[in-house]
Amino acid sequence: MSNAFIKNLPPAFLLILFAGSYFIYVYYFSLTGITSLHHRLPFLVVINLLAIMLLWSFLATMCSSVGKVPMEYKFSRDQHVVLIHVRSDDDKDDILERFCKGKDLLLETCTSTGSIRYCCICMHIKPDRTHHCSTCKICYLRMDHHCFWLNNCIGFYNYKSFILLIFYTFLYCFFYASTSLRHVTISVLDSSKFARDFSISVGFGAALLLGIATFGFLCYHLYLTGRNETTLENLYPPSFVEEDSTFDLGVLQNFLEVFSGQWYFWFLPVFSSRGSGHAFLVEKK
Repeated sequence: MSNAFIKNLPPAFLLILFAGSYFIYVYYFSLTGITSLHHRLPFLVVINLLAIMLLWSFLATMCSSVGKVPMEYKFSRDQHVVLIHVRSDDDKDDILERFCKGKDLLLETCTSTGSIRYCCICMHIKPDRTHHCSTCKICYLRMDHHCFWLNNCIGFYNYKSFILLIFYTFLYCFFYASTSLRHVTISVLDSSKFARDFSISVGFGAALLLGIATFGFLCYHLYLTGRNETTLENLYPPSFVEEDSTFDLGVLQNFLEVFSGQWYFWFLPVFSSRGSGHAFLVEKK
């Protein structure tokens, strides 16, 4: 069994789970459980709209580019060999500083010892907020984390669609559970209906549990967005070249860093974030 096949099992499982829940809601609950067209139509319209946005966000996050380091940060193989064979850290720092000066690379962050961050695997200087993913084996711009369920990293170019994926998943689950709650309650209290509506009860339970989980996850990432932090930066705060510096520009500006553009673009899983992904504004604390 190939490694790629195994890595794609989690997203395939999520798609199957989504398809199953959607079929249960549309066929067993809306078309079979609700006899009145007047009551059935609004449910079908909303669930289909949420399903489309959820699926669009899922595919946009899983299939989009995360953001690779630009060529101006990269060392040639000969330069890399020279760098890794220098005897002292001071000599290494000197080589990295001269490279940055020659390329006009402005870096706001550094290692905990004050050195320029360099990836020996990818052979390049790490731009601010860039990290190496041990799973993907490559450095990504403004890396947030590697998502096992999507078989992709979450970074500069797909962070917005990732937040929208969580957002639409929560709305889908909330609408699913809230609209089918009364039907499930009646089925549980009436044993003659429970067996017939068992699939609706299963869909309700799955939507309720997933909705609770995604709500917590959504709150966490909105909190990070409000502070202009990634998950990695929240766990391991970065070291700045100048003390008392921060990427936090204020809640509104932090939000616009990710959700820039016209307000109606905020709800679409298309890239509209500010900046280049390798240079960021900083403020003094």
